[in-house]
Amino acid sequence: MGVITIYDDDGHILQKTDVPNGMELAQGSTGRNVYIGEADPALHKIIDGQRVDKTQEEIDTYTLSQQSMKRPFISGSETDEELNQKITDHFNGLINPAEYRVENYPWIREKFYPKLEEKADADVKINSGIPELVTIGQQQLSVYAQDCLNVKIKFPKE
Repeated sequence: MGVITIYDDDGHILQKTDVPNGMELAQGSTGRNVYIGEADPALHKIIDGQRVDKTQEEIDTYTLSQQSMKRPFISGSETDEELNQKITDHFNGLINPAEYRVENYPWIREKFYPKLEEKADADVKINSGIPELVTIGQQQLSVYAQDCLNVKIKFPKE
């Protein structure tokens, strides 16, 4: 078996795979060129059939493109500083957290809202007719409403 790297006409690595010896070049087609050997898409590109190292800017661009497909883990309990730090860490400092927060506003805001199950639980208690559960449910609903308002204040739409 031999290792080949498939790359496009611009030198971007598309795939790395094992193929039976003697079948390496048969894997190519229009826009799918074959380099016999390994190349890491994060670190290399193929120019004139040769593997060359990417510049640091190209590495950073590749890394950002890969990470942009994934979102940072956000629990919904972070302070503004913690949220900005998570965004910065996730994207290796390559993007501005404030801009990311604006572009991803709906998703981030959703993470911070309390779970609807909390409201449903409060409603059940309020409608139970059991005085002590009604009181607990009203308190729970009040906390839920305040938590929702806090999200609206922390992440205003405008």
